[in-house]
Amino acid sequence: MIHYIFDLDHTVIDSSHRQHTKPDGSLDLDNWRENCTQQKIMADKILPLADLMRSAWSNGHNVIICTARVLSIWVMFFWLIIICALMRYCHALKAIIEAMQK
Repeated sequence: MIHYIFDLDHTVIDSSHRQHTKPDGSLDLDNWRENCTQQKIMADKILPLADLMRSAWSNGHNVIICTARVLSIWVMFFWLIIICALMRYCHALKAIIEAMQK
C-alpha cells in the first residue's frame, strides 16, 4: 500500500479567485477568511491532480490531505461533495445535501 499526501490549494483545487495578496506579496489572510463564503467556495475548481487522488483511493492506497486552509463549514461541505464525486460515493451526497437544507 502506498501513502499519497495531497495539499489542496493550487494542487488539487484552484481557489485563486478567493486569494488576494498584500502589497508586500504575502497572503491577505483576513481577506481569505472573508471570502470563505458558501457561494465563493462552491466556485472553486478541481484541478487535474484530483484524478490521481481518485485513482489512488480507488486502487486501495491511503490518501492523506494536508492543508493550511482555514476550515469553515462550507470548506468541509465542499470537500465532502468533492470526495463523494471523486471517490464515487455519490449515493451519500444526496442525503448530505438534504440534511444541510433542513
